[in-house]
Amino acid sequence: MRTLDKFTVSFLLLISLSLAAGVSHGKNQEQTGEQDKLLNFPFFGDFQKARKVKGRGRASLKVWEPYLEYLQKFPQPSPDPALKGSDRLEVAYDEVWVAERDSFRQFGKKKGGKPYLIKLYWRDGDAQAFTVEKFYSQDPVTFRTLAEPGYRLILIHDRPFILQELAREAAKEKAFNALTPTAHLREAKKALAEGNPEPKDLMKRTYGRLADARKHLEAITRDDPGYDEARKLMKEVEGREKDQKKHREAVEQAARAEMLKRREKMVAELDRDFLGKGLDVKIELGGPDKSTIRMDSVLFSRPWVYLLVDKTDLLRDLKNAGFKEAVFSNKALKYSWDVDLEE
Repeated sequence: MRTLDKFTVSFLLLISLSLAAGVSHGKNQEQTGEQDKLLNFPFFGDFQKARKVKGRGRASLKVWEPYLEYLQKFPQPSPDPALKGSDRLEVAYDEVWVAERDSFRQFGKKKGGKPYLIKLYWRDGDAQAFTVEKFYSQDPVTFRTLAEPGYRLILIHDRPFILQELAREAAKEKAFNALTPTAHLREAKKALAEGNPEPKDLMKRTYGRLADARKHLEAITRDDPGYDEARKLMKEVEGREKDQKKHREAVEQAARAEMLKRREKMVAELDRDFLGKGLDVKIELGGPDKSTIRMDSVLFSRPWVYLLVDKTDLLRDLKNAGFKEAVFSNKALKYSWDVDLEE
């Protein structure tokens, strides 16, 4: 058998190391690509200022049981399909991104000064799980004060869901980039044509898909055909955006006034209903836009309140009237039970 000399062995070793380094470098580039995409992503949000905690580990992720029970008892009128994740997930990781957000999609605003914790779990540069945690001080179903208030897991999305969202966004971006300047111009006109900003009555005006129109027009460069027309349309977009802002403020103000009337009317009806059942309940409104309803009675106790919300449509009616929080209290006993209506 022919033996290898020292030079040949060294040469082969050098080639092996170079190949290994190339594979590793390619993998690192791929990892960086996925992390770059999720650094600020439409569905998952902005992680640019997130804490990045490095360290290997395993986690048994599980949505908090009382939260699942709450969703069963008080289902959302029009739930966001994207908020239906996994109930549990086993995940191995070597890095976790942790971001704090005041709100996340339909989960509403933070309570008690505690933001949501939004996390991305990573392993070898691949996203393994996306989670949302919310701070709780009491059980949302039984209203029992928790022995250990803290963050509880309310949403889990696994890697297949993350890849699905990445693929969906990549397909949209690919289709957008494949358009010619003429096609971009056509799509911008189509987006603007869906609106009618002309009516004198501000409440009857519509503006079209301004964000889509702007994106298509910005894709047309100075050297592209149709650039001058695109600049004129961009001025149209900017004018509509300013008018839309005024319109939105007027609509929101009118909507707030209407919902406030509904809440005040409901309080009057609720007061009569309690009195008709022989219950003396003091009802007050508070918070922004009077969106918090406080009910106090010497008859209230935890079992009584549980039966009230579990066996009646009270919470559903309060939500429909635009209430964001309901507080049941018995000041004589120095007890209160808070119900978050934005779950």
